[in-house]
Amino acid sequence: MRKKSLLFVLMVLLFSFIILPNNAMANEELDYFTVEGYEAYLEELISTNSESSKLASKGLVKFKALDTTDKETFLKFLKSNEYTEVLTEALVESDDKDFTVKIDGIDVPVNVEVSKSPGKASIMPFSTGSYNTTVVCSYRLYTFGIHTTTLRTTLVFNGDGFKAVKSLDVYHGHENINPGVWITYNTSNHYIDGLYAYGRASYELRATPSLGFIAVTVTHTVRARWSGHVQHKLDSLHPNIKSFSWRDC
Repeated sequence: MRKKSLLFVLMVLLFSFIILPNNAMANEELDYFTVEGYEAYLEELISTNSESSKLASKGLVKFKALDTTDKETFLKFLKSNEYTEVLTEALVESDDKDFTVKIDGIDVPVNVEVSKSPGKASIMPFSTGSYNTTVVCSYRLYTFGIHTTTLRTTLVFNGDGFKAVKSLDVYHGHENINPGVWITYNTSNHYIDGLYAYGRASYELRATPSLGFIAVTVTHTVRARWSGHVQHKLDSLHPNIKSFSWRDC
């Protein structure tokens, strides 16, 4: 009996020595914050045909063009607490902003873009005497010239050439190529009040422990008149993200 037990133990040990190196390699491959792992992560995103696929495709080209030191610094920034700080600060910026963040004594270039993208009006049947239009308010975050995260809210409404007369829809939107950050969609609603159409969208932002393990819910509201006047506001209960009232987008 002892011989059989000993033989069984030896077989288990031998099997473990054969299998464990492969498992270790698999775990290494899951580290998206290495150069090889991040490129694999982007290629995986490209293949998913998701909201972030096009951003991942452009990001992969630009990431490969960086030199070795910049690649490593870029990845250190992506998995640092500074990234979530910059991301939360970006949400309260009223204008485009360029600045630097220090990572291990190296200056990391960061750019925040706040933009409005009004769509072209599409003419409805002449009997209605009205038109449809779309406006988008968005935040974009760049580092080393690579576009890493976007948060946007899209409002679709109907106007009569002067004022908004009917809200048609509101859409959440985001793009993200930071593997340590997740953005999910909560509730949304749209309505008309006075001359404006309103669209409200709620988002949840989460990050891994190395980035501060944040869990933040923010509500981004966009309002627009047919004249092209577009404003937005942000509501947040998180101490690191300050709410702001109506401002031009």
